[in-house]
Amino acid sequence: MSAAPTRGQRLPTPYVTYGLIAANVGVWLVTLALGLDISQPDAQRLLDLGGNLGSRTLGGEPWRLFTSMFLHAGIIHLTMNMLALGPTGRQVETLYGRGGMAAIYLIAGLLGALTSAMRGSAVSVGASGAIFGLFGAFGGFLLRHRKRLEPNAAQAALRSVGMVLAINLFISLSIPGIDMAAHLGGLVGGAATGWAIEQQPKAWSMARRALVVGGFGALALFGATYVVPAGKPDRPGVVDQYYQADKQAVRRFNALVTRARTGEMTDAQMADAIEREVLPDWRAAFKTLEEGALDSEWSQMRRSARRRLDAMTGFAAALRSGDEAALLKHRAALDSP
Repeated sequence: MSAAPTRGQRLPTPYVTYGLIAANVGVWLVTLALGLDISQPDAQRLLDLGGNLGSRTLGGEPWRLFTSMFLHAGIIHLTMNMLALGPTGRQVETLYGRGGMAAIYLIAGLLGALTSAMRGSAVSVGASGAIFGLFGAFGGFLLRHRKRLEPNAAQAALRSVGMVLAINLFISLSIPGIDMAAHLGGLVGGAATGWAIEQQPKAWSMARRALVVGGFGALALFGATYVVPAGKPDRPGVVDQYYQADKQAVRRFNALVTRARTGEMTDAQMADAIEREVLPDWRAAFKTLEEGALDSEWSQMRRSARRRLDAMTGFAAALRSGDEAALLKHRAALDSP
């Protein structure tokens, strides 16, 4: 086990931490190249690329526990996670070595994704569970070895990582939609992995300890996906799919309106663009919604969806005919909730 560095001691280069940052950023760049939005990527597209959803992950697709760890829901999500991973990963890699860092990150990320999948309510992505696992491992190490660590160095390291943890907890509690289940699962997973690594025979190298703990832990978590139940979603998947399509349609429509106002396209060209770029995916999502066997609880939502789709179709027709009154009516319907 590596000791905490004393004041003035040079930290070893955290190659695993740098590699994980590069991997996360690299995957995000690939998703951009595949057409995902830079700030609000479509949840269905994230799911298609390996996002974590209870009904899928716990329904025979356990690999999503791993792939979802490297996907992010936009540049802000990625940036906040990487700003936390840098300093925290450096500290944990110093304490547990490269193998230990890799094992802690892996098991914490997998357990965080598993706890999120058990909620089953939405698509989840991101490195947050793994990063909270680093907090857990680091805090556990300081608690177990506080009597033999150099006090000033230990306190400085604890303040540094504690500040990052506090910022992340504040963000998690203040922004709607943050997956606290993944964070808590990761925190427990990281603390448990750090403890398990220290329980292995002292004669073993850190790489061997990490391989044993990480290997058995990963197998156990992947196996658990076949036995633990998925939570009941807050709303059916077809509803989420429709709402994503609706949001994307409105975003494309507003972009076309901006181009029309600046004179980049005529009304007829805008109508063509609506029918070509906006309506097809929206209609497909609405058809799936209608065929989704939803109960009466969702009847009002289906009627609203029909009105909005009809309004977009009518808006395109009014552009062609030049009917200003119809344009205003259909635009008001689109702007209403």
